[in-house]
Amino acid sequence: MIRLLREYKRIAKKITRNDIQAGCDDDEITLESLMNFGRIQSKSKLFLGIFSNAGLKYVLDHFHLIRDLEAMGLTNITSEIETGDSHTHKMYVYSGEPNPSNVICELVAKKGPLHFEKGLQPNYPHIEMSFLQVEWLLLQNPKKRFTDEKPRLPGQSYPGLGLGKHLMILMMILAQNAGLDGIVNKPHFFHTAFMFTKKFIFVDPFKQAEIEILSRDLLKKYSFYHLSWASFFECVINEKTGEPFIWEPGFLIFPMSKSITKYFDSKEYKKQVTLHKKEFSFKIDEIKYKKMIAEHNLPGKMW
Repeated sequence: MIRLLREYKRIAKKITRNDIQAGCDDDEITLESLMNFGRIQSKSKLFLGIFSNAGLKYVLDHFHLIRDLEAMGLTNITSEIETGDSHTHKMYVYSGEPNPSNVICELVAKKGPLHFEKGLQPNYPHIEMSFLQVEWLLLQNPKKRFTDEKPRLPGQSYPGLGLGKHLMILMMILAQNAGLDGIVNKPHFFHTAFMFTKKFIFVDPFKQAEIEILSRDLLKKYSFYHLSWASFFECVINEKTGEPFIWEPGFLIFPMSKSITKYFDSKEYKKQVTLHKKEFSFKIDEIKYKKMIAEHNLPGKMW
């Protein structure tokens, strides 16, 4: 990932504002026309106030993503952006005609502050900070089919693209250049959150402790595939309480500014994570789980 980050930073240095805002008149992309007290104006035709649709295609090409997609058999790459909502913007990338069956990437995002209820997070810096907030992210290959080696995960209609780290680095560069404090995601599914925790961390130390103990207790015996489905079917049991583990989405942050990084590096945050870890000890109810995967005809070898 470090090598890819260096390459992307090198490419980013050569890209100009005219390149990423191609197709917009100069009077459409002044700071005043884009922003109002830190919020994107609804009349902006730029995704997050940065990319035009032509500019998005330019970025996909110059970061070699179109080349990578074509190597997967995904050709005739087209894109479109929706900026009618002044707060939340949408971006779509297609292989072929722009219709739902050809979507290979869907990103719903916004820029702005996050406000958490005070008292839930120890020493969280309750100052005005602005984040790149990812509300929905879909990466899929509609021309590929699931296999026993790479079976379907909860919520998937098609296999993934394998380009998650590439998009992550692009968002890091975008957030850094925009002077944002970090990147925020709130995954709908447990397995998505688990994959994000390789680089992200939960704002709530309870959630961070929960996912760390899930990894410690279960991934030594079960595959990520089985853990994902066992969680989805509520077959993961917390032995401390006897209750099933039910995934509740929480805010994950990739910290980029000193203020938010200091919070996660603080002794208080780490202490709270350690204390919450004592509340968990997980196992999978194998009898229930085997019954559920048989009922849903899910592939994949058992452990």
